[in-house]
Amino acid sequence: MKLLEEINYRQWQKRNSEVFHRLSLEQQGQARKKGYYNSGWGKVKSSWELLQDFKNNTYKVVSLFEHELNKGNLVKAIDLSVIESEKAQKMSEEGKQELEKISKNLHEIADKALAKYPLL
Repeated sequence: MKLLEEINYRQWQKRNSEVFHRLSLEQQGQARKKGYYNSGWGKVKSSWELLQDFKNNTYKVVSLFEHELNKGNLVKAIDLSVIESEKAQKMSEEGKQELEKISKNLHEIADKALAKYPLL
């Protein structure tokens, strides 16, 4: 029985299958397109390397909040989320004020048009 990295073919296949089924359906489809095929020594080995790329991409940091959370710094992660929520609230207030200004302007234009062209 041929062994590679101290596991045999069937164990390697099983390991590949377990990792593959933990991926999202979208990632599974991408893996298949990139050549995932869990049969034959060559394909099993190359599929394992392919799965490792997906596994490594899964843990990429998307935001500073996630980075702090991954480091285990919960307090800083919470502080960052509070700061982000304050920014979002400020932006929504500014957007609301801008919409109110536009609405007021539109009402003035409509009033002028109605004064100039009264309804029958």
